Amino acid sequence: MMVDGKRLLAAFRPNAVIEDPAQFAGRRDEIESLVDALLQPGACPMIHGYRGAGKSSLAVQIQRIAVGDVQLLEDLGLGDRALAEGERFVPLSLTCTDDVKSKDQLVQRLINQASVNRSIQRTRESLERTVKSAAVSLKVVSASISRTYGSIDDAKVFRDLSKEEQLTAILEQMVDRHGRVLLVIDELDRVKNTRGFASLIKSLSSEEIKFLLVGVGHSVSSLLHDHKSLSRLLVPVEVPPMTKAESLQIIEKAVAILNRDGQPLEFLPQTAEAIAADANGFPWFVHTLALEAAKRALKDGRASVGQDDYFAVLETLSHKRFHREFYDTYQLAVRDSLPREKVLRLFAKWDDTDIPTSDLYPMANMLAVANPSTYTKHLTEEPYGRVLVRPPGQTTRAFRFANPMFKQYVNLRRSIYRGVRESVDTL
Repeated sequence: MMVDGKRLLAAFRPNAVIEDPAQFAGRRDEIESLVDALLQPGACPMIHGYRGAGKSSLAVQIQRIAVGDVQLLEDLGLGDRALAEGERFVPLSLTCTDDVKSKDQLVQRLINQASVNRSIQRTRESLERTVKSAAVSLKVVSASISRTYGSIDDAKVFRDLSKEEQLTAILEQMVDRHGRVLLVIDELDRVKNTRGFASLIKSLSSEEIKFLLVGVGHSVSSLLHDHKSLSRLLVPVEVPPMTKAESLQIIEKAVAILNRDGQPLEFLPQTAEAIAADANGFPWFVHTLALEAAKRALKDGRASVGQDDYFAVLETLSHKRFHREFYDTYQLAVRDSLPREKVLRLFAKWDDTDIPTSDLYPMANMLAVANPSTYTKHLTEEPYGRVLVRPPGQTTRAFRFANPMFKQYVNLRRSIYRGVRESVDTL
């Protein structure tokens, strides 16, 4: 059977946001809460949660809904939440990087993005029927400045404004030209110091201008230093790990798209169940594991993905090609230490997010690890990948994984030292 790699990569998307509502799985409650926040004047929705939980894909779907796309709302039975023509927004999206270190730099990036924004990038062809143009150029800004500030040198007037005033002027012109504006700021957690940004959001938020914030964080305070100024505006929406049913829906929707496009494929029920269970709520694992298993079956000329295909994929998790960052982190954490690998895998095996050493260390002793606290300390240090961190605001002797996705990777891959995985699993 001929394998169509492009179709597979379009159906399973581990390294890309989900733009097509037909591929978006679950998250009904989160969608409902976020759309309600769009409809509330002045409200500032914030998407937060674990890395890899699908926050960016959720934000893209909210952008589609904001411009009037109703497909996902109807699929979820939320058609009554569809935005009427006068309620819709033109989205302006910014993804933060490590180069953005402060509120002022973040504001400058927003100014730059608004000034060169020619169209709604992430919704391209499918939204052309809804929104003809969201173009805002420097020429538009300059022309509007002259109307606001008179017939003097427009560019000079604009340059003399503070960054916040420049952003305000641009947004006002976007409102005049296009109606409501939705500013989507993704990966906000990468901005080292957001002090002052909450106050700016509060001053700009109105019926016409709305912010949607997205970032990794277990609480609002971890994303905004001065969040108290937004206390009455913020609508925090936490994105928890997916349920098993939602994870299964990812596979079902991908298979439906492939079948529709002429690529025969099915996952045997027990295989899909195993993938959904092992993904532990992270859509990245569902997409990746299902994609690799499907590739193996199709290359063998089979349209049914079975358990053998999936088990073969699990064996590749300890190879560099699967996920180089996870592979390197694991090698860095374990290095040449058998007891450190035992401690690492014991931490990963713990069900809860916060892992108490009072319960874990006796288990390490049962595996002949004499000083588990020494190896725990190693795992919190940069030379060993800093895979463990202290829970914020807690003084008890507990740790959590810096990246919960890496925790699941540890559980799924083979151990470096023979028998470690099996010995930990027996406890």
